[in-house]
Amino acid sequence: MSGEGVNEQDGAVTRRTLPRIFGAELRQMMYGFGDVAKPLPATIELMEEMLLEYLSALISKSVEIAQSRRRDRPNISDVKFVIRKDRRRMQRVRYLLDMKAEIERVTNIKTMSSSFEDAAGMVDDGTGPPV
Repeated sequence: MSGEGVNEQDGAVTRRTLPRIFGAELRQMMYGFGDVAKPLPATIELMEEMLLEYLSALISKSVEIAQSRRRDRPNISDVKFVIRKDRRRMQRVRYLLDMKAEIERVTNIKTMSSSFEDAAGMVDDGTGPPV
């Protein structure tokens, strides 16, 4: 998906407008990587266009892989397959998936601990003596 379409009336190629939803995050990321605090709007638009084109291509390729595997929707293994030759991106995906699993594990432990304390009547509601 290049974001281009053909105008049916006169056959001219026109840019399809995608919703701009990453502007604030891009601005913060650019500042974090050494850009000015308030970059030019044209710079943000260009960065967002590049990001949306990359994401569209990644998703399209992932959908194609999922369909070739006879699935309706792509999953993380399809995304990994698409980026398998890009070592940095693959390492980042692995790291983020590991962090997601760690967060889920810690959250699960906290939830289980809280449930155990509730069941045992060990929750400090402020009415009893200090523990």
